[in-house]
This record gives sequence, C-alpha cells and structure tokens, in this order.
Amino acid sequence: MRKVKNKVKLFGFKDKYARRRTFFVIGLVLFILILILIVLSKENNNNKLSFLLNNEFVDLKQEIFLDDNGTIYISKDDITNIFDKTLYYNEAEKELITTYNKHIALLKVGENFMLVNDSNVELKSQMIEKNKVVYLPLSEMGIVYDLEFSYSRRKQYIYC
Repeated sequence: MRKVKNKVKLFGFKDKYARRRTFFVIGLVLFILILILIVLSKENNNNKLSFLLNNEFVDLKQEIFLDDNGTIYISKDDITNIFDKTLYYNEAEKELITTYNKHIALLKVGENFMLVNDSNVELKSQMIEKNKVVYLPLSEMGIVYDLEFSYSRRKQYIYC
C-alpha cells in the first residue's frame, strides 16, 4: 500500500505560485520604499551648505543659501561673528555700514550698488532681507573683506 504524502503548507499558502507572488510583491514594495528614503535623504542633505574657514567648519546662526543665479548669501549676524565686529545695520534706512580693515562700505537693501571708500561699485547681487534676517551676497562682500572663496557643489560647502 502506498502512503499519501500530506502537503505541508508554508506560511498558509496552498500552492507555491501564490507564495512566490506574495513574496515578490512584498519585496517590490520594500525596494520602492528604500529607494524613496534614499532619494529623500539626499535631497535633505543637499539643501544645507556648510562654511569652511581655515580648514575648520564654522557654526552659523542662519543657514547659507543660494539664489537662482548661483549667488551665495550669508546672514549679517554670521558676518559679524566671523569677520567683522564693526558691522552696523540701520533698520530704519535698511542700510549696512562697515569699517573693516582699510575699507569703509555702505550697502542698502534692494540696491544694485554699494559705496566702498567713496567709490560706487556695481553689484551683481543685492543685499536682501528674508524673514526679517538681512543676507549679504558673499561674492560682493569679498571686495570689502578681502576674501577669496570657492564653492564646491558636489561636497556642498563653501571654503575661504
């Protein structure tokens, strides 16, 4: 007499094809979720720029940001902490005055020029006010502070 083998149900599935389909769908969903998490984490890291000065990262009060033209902006408070303790901002006139080193400079929010040592200098990017924080274009402030800086898009930091 021949013994009949009882089929063993694995995870409650009656046949192996249903089991394969279910594991395939679960695996596909997990793969898509992992891809979404990777893309979101890269987007979050790319939005934040770091500032490297003399081979050391500097802690900033406000975030550095890029505008649509590729101009790098840094806040007035961070400029005061890092470079210039003599920075003065007149809120009523919305103008900034600095007497750094050998330079005396006057900038106004929304104007395309600045006054440096009694000479008008045309600005490619103007000083802006965003969310009650004044931001200065770093490329234009290089004239006043004798700065040379580079921006690494791949590594997401600015170094001086």
